[in-house]
Amino acid sequence: MIQAERILIQHALMDPLNERFVFLSDSCIPLYNFSYTYDYIMSTPNSFVDSFADTKEGRYNPKMDPLIPVQSWRKGSQWAVLNRKHADIAVKDERLFPMFQLHCKKKPLPEFWRDQYVERERKGWHPVTYKLADATPLLIQSIKLFRN
Repeated sequence: MIQAERILIQHALMDPLNERFVFLSDSCIPLYNFSYTYDYIMSTPNSFVDSFADTKEGRYNPKMDPLIPVQSWRKGSQWAVLNRKHADIAVKDERLFPMFQLHCKKKPLPEFWRDQYVERERKGWHPVTYKLADATPLLIQSIKLFRN
């Protein structure tokens, strides 16, 4: 999966007008409309990568140590927004990516992105699935107000 994402980014970087590189999950929807989300993403110089420490059995391969020590291991969301600088770093990496190719089964880009680019972390967080009947305006508003 990382290889496919890297190829997409590599080709997108060829266009100097591309400033942000966005990966979305097919099973999640944004809480805000497209215009709001687009303006928010484009108005900040930041990249957004959601990850948290997760060393459940089978997720971390000790063979990655010392290049990727267990304390640097993160599980990430499929949602990611990279600015041009971070997209370029991900494409040009020749140190970490080969380690993932050798030792990882599931390889989404945010796990590859590691903690050096993440300011905060969640512990034990997992997405919540809502049914259609749950999606009331009150629920949507409460989620929008939540700050983690």
